Amino acid sequence: MGDQSVVDRLRRPEYTGENRCLPCTALNVALAVVAAVAVAAGGLAAGGSRASAAGAGGAVFAAALAAIALRGYLIPGTPTITRRYFPDRVLEAFGKGDADRPVLESVDDEAIAATLSRAGVLAEDGDAVVLADGFRTALRERIESGDSDAQVDPDVDGVRAALCADDVRALGATSFEVDGEGIERWVSAEAVAVDAALAAELDDRLDGWEALHRGDRRDVLTGLRLRVERCPACGSPTETTVERLDHCCRRPHVAVQTACRECEALLGDHVVPASAADTWIERVDGEEPSDRPASPSA
Repeated sequence: MGDQSVVDRLRRPEYTGENRCLPCTALNVALAVVAAVAVAAGGLAAGGSRASAAGAGGAVFAAALAAIALRGYLIPGTPTITRRYFPDRVLEAFGKGDADRPVLESVDDEAIAATLSRAGVLAEDGDAVVLADGFRTALRERIESGDSDAQVDPDVDGVRAALCADDVRALGATSFEVDGEGIERWVSAEAVAVDAALAAELDDRLDGWEALHRGDRRDVLTGLRLRVERCPACGSPTETTVERLDHCCRRPHVAVQTACRECEALLGDHVVPASAADTWIERVDGEEPSDRPASPSA
């Protein structure tokens, strides 16, 4: 049972099975061959026997193939590498050709917003920036495609994919230990479900998403989750409120909260400095935030 749990932690279903990218697999197998040959040649150069050198190279190749089988790739960012450097005719042969597929390269707020707009994720609605109709529909279908429990209490696979992590352990419905490095928390189980669906949909639409730093991924997911218009738990409309928090001893901040009007499930509760709020927060409803004094403990 212990061996099985190790395998489960290593497996990446979002990049294997029917989700496996054949150009990515081909590239990684080629890298595995190069690594195995290099190890074998190094063994011979160090004075080892042909048998021992071949054994070492074979072991490296076997380990690499196992990693590719379980994870889909050897090195992170492989999908971006293949789309960027493989010839179009090769990608088209595998059904991956898409010269217009947006690449998310910068973590600057304006650059992210522009890239998400080109990917059909965001759209302008008057003064507000909202989820595009097609993306909103795809997101809702992705959330509803799972069983009823998974909609509000997804397994660790969804969190692992959302954060591009290797090892995720659930500590509760909203807290997860990630790669043994720390604990990631959400405001609700519904927020976890939405982020898992958002990340999967972004991975389908963008190059470079899987290569983003974990903190940047969470920032993007939070910005999009605040714009979700239907509750994943009951399907009722959500409501977003934006308020300016003034404190006598600190710089102004902006607080944005998205919650279900019916069941009051909380999807987002985010606070950022007012100076950094324009792109993602301040005009989420097309309105300026209302003023509210912050409590001394805020």
